[in-house]
Amino acid sequence: MTIDFKGSIGDIIISRRIGNNPHYKIKNSILDSQVILGKQDVQSYIYDILKISKDMELEKLFSEILAIPQEFTTSHFMLPPRQRQEIFDSILGVDIYRDCFEKLRPVEGLCKKEIAECKLQIGKLEIHLEDYDKEVSRLKELKENWNRLYGKIKDSKIVLVEAEKKLKKFEEMEDYATEKGYLQDQINRLREKITELQGKIDGVGIDWEKKLDLTEVLKAMPDKEKAHHEVTEKYTMALSEIE
Repeated sequence: MTIDFKGSIGDIIISRRIGNNPHYKIKNSILDSQVILGKQDVQSYIYDILKISKDMELEKLFSEILAIPQEFTTSHFMLPPRQRQEIFDSILGVDIYRDCFEKLRPVEGLCKKEIAECKLQIGKLEIHLEDYDKEVSRLKELKENWNRLYGKIKDSKIVLVEAEKKLKKFEEMEDYATEKGYLQDQINRLREKITELQGKIDGVGIDWEKKLDLTEVLKAMPDKEKAHHEVTEKYTMALSEIE
């Protein structure tokens, strides 16, 4: 690879051979004599003649460099537009870019179509996203309401359990009161019966001990059997009245 320069030491050629035995050299194009040899010295000379910082990478520099024949730069810009365009299009390789652009037109159309569809989908998704945010807010509110209702239900269950306990006690007391009333009625009826029987006993006015004595007396009297039979009938009648 060679580059021709017009430098302070005359017309020079900077060359680099690529292969099994690479080397760098600079030689005078007129005298065809070597001026500088070796990679480091050659690169240092290039930095000097180009007046660039040694921090810049030469490979990157030459990959991006635009080369124009010396002494013709100004004259090219002074040409009419059409001629100027032809020259600079050739220098810049515009035909390559134009050819690539034409070949990429179908791809560009597909990309534009895809972009339009994506934008449409994005619009729809943004609408759904707004609805989603609303739904999230609504679900959050519903959850809070559910938690409040659940708390009330839980408290109500506790109150219900206590109420059931009290109701059970009340029912037990009510059963006891009913049973007590029934027994009290039985007692009252028995007391009335006793009072009634006591009245009957008092109404008869028979002294059992005296009756026994009278029975003994009747046994000793004449016609003892008849008298005993009469006394026995009265005794039986008295017992039936008491019952």
